[in-house]
Amino acid sequence: MANWYLDTGAGGDTSGDTMINAFQDFKVALEFTGYDPGDILWVRRRSLFDGASSNIAPTDDGTLKDPIRVIGWPRFGDTGVGSFFQGNNVVTNVNDITPYFYHHAGRYIKNVTNDRNYLITAIATRIGYDGGDSRIFSDGDMIKNGDSDAYAKIHYVDGDSSSGDLWVVMQTGAFADGDSIHYHGTGDSVIWLVNGTPGDSGFIIDRKYAGDSEVDGAFEVLEDEDYTLSRTVYAGDSEFGDSWDSDGDSLPIIDFEDTNYKLDLTGPTYLTWNNLNFRGSSNSLGTVTVGPVRALSFIGCIFEQTSTQESIYFNDAGGAFTYIKQCIFRGTNVDVGTAQIGINGIDFFKLIDSAIYNYGGGGVNSQFSSVYLENVNIGIELPNGSSDITTSRSLQGRNIDCNTVSINSNASPLGVVCIENYQKLLGQHKTWYCNGEITKTDVSVSGDPQKRVGGANSLIAITADGNANREAITDWANMVFEHEFLANTTSKSYRYYVQPKDVSYTTNQLWLEAEYIDEYGDSTYYHSVKTVSDETGDTRGDTTDWSGYIEVTGVQPAILSTVKIKCYISHYDADGIIYIDPQPVIY
Repeated sequence: MANWYLDTGAGGDTSGDTMINAFQDFKVALEFTGYDPGDILWVRRRSLFDGASSNIAPTDDGTLKDPIRVIGWPRFGDTGVGSFFQGNNVVTNVNDITPYFYHHAGRYIKNVTNDRNYLITAIATRIGYDGGDSRIFSDGDMIKNGDSDAYAKIHYVDGDSSSGDLWVVMQTGAFADGDSIHYHGTGDSVIWLVNGTPGDSGFIIDRKYAGDSEVDGAFEVLEDEDYTLSRTVYAGDSEFGDSWDSDGDSLPIIDFEDTNYKLDLTGPTYLTWNNLNFRGSSNSLGTVTVGPVRALSFIGCIFEQTSTQESIYFNDAGGAFTYIKQCIFRGTNVDVGTAQIGINGIDFFKLIDSAIYNYGGGGVNSQFSSVYLENVNIGIELPNGSSDITTSRSLQGRNIDCNTVSINSNASPLGVVCIENYQKLLGQHKTWYCNGEITKTDVSVSGDPQKRVGGANSLIAITADGNANREAITDWANMVFEHEFLANTTSKSYRYYVQPKDVSYTTNQLWLEAEYIDEYGDSTYYHSVKTVSDETGDTRGDTTDWSGYIEVTGVQPAILSTVKIKCYISHYDADGIIYIDPQPVIY
């Protein structure tokens, strides 16, 4: 396991085996054929690849235990002060360091008092305002500059109807003192005027801050993941290590400058890419093309796209596992770009602690794959131009903040997106299936519908308005929920109350299925059986009407064991909603 070095500003013999003799060309270094499993290519932060005349196509393989690693020289931690407000995703009035996208995006920050990590996803620009009408802006509003072609999204309004500060993420252009501020799409109607010179003096973090508010609170921007490992290299060559450490905090850049060339990862296996900035290619297979590799990781990287193509495209990537963590994907503006991450034929794709925004065609586009997302913002810092998530197969997520999800019209009957804590709201769970949505919705004694006496405090709300041609046979139906109960040998019934609003259903459009062991010898020979409900349902009389139900009866296990209750839907209705109380009545 050897260390190798890349520094496009070096002046040695380019053998690559020491800092002074580092490789001086990205393409030469990445296509070098002398790497063994476990080797690391350290890339000095000042390094730049541009002027591409062909693809970059690495060939050497790592192993599952010892991947080959390409690591931008890690950055040490930094400290500053800023204001943290509970329930707000902006760290305002940052001092002692200057917020800068290429230095800070994709890094963790923690308030010293709170001591919990948040991810910096974008830079917040402060725009002072006054001199407008009586209306006030709201968090999430898009604004434009009436005096230039500039747009921004508001993340925090610190002020009132007469004056204050807007904390925004800039999309294009800039605002200057005295410029007029409009709501995006309101024509020439001036709402406010810019007061003072705007400045980049805040951070956008990946979620609303949960700690106690603190004005001018001390914070730390954490060191990069491989910083400690880099110290062992530094110790062996401290003279040149000092110069590598002294570079600015921008990541090494691989820039294809909108040419038809790309980073081609269709050949090598078991590679990891850390702390790198990948910039746009116009190649139809994206800036980074992933083929049938067996394992690949991107950690702490920035992906930027200026063409109408993807940043990462998985091209028939069967047999692959791809892991992406702590990465920021940013488009140039909402009018360009297809899906930011196009996924085609990959076996498994995992995206964690990341953000995807400002792409014309959307965020995650998963056509033939299984995908898992955790703590990801899609279209939040800035909007994407189309659906934030599009899939034809299965996508599971947890703590995902996005605005739009779609199942392709040509999706398989089992195409589904399931998100726990949707929009990062604790307990707000939501499923999109090929013909509608399944949502957790709170209920009260005076709501619509009203809470059932003895029922749950939240209901399952099902819409089935996607496509009249997607009403499937029972074998292809979508599961609404699955419950498990430990049951003895007593015969029982399991009933769930249903309130259909402006819709009715038949026995093969909404039903329960119970599975249990009905004959038992020992753990090596037993028999299980399934039984289904046979109720129909008509539209409710009013919001209190919980007379409808679906149930399975005569469920009698042969031994103390688990009874599995599953609910299925295979229905189309243009405007109705089916409410199910998930609190069963067992008798």
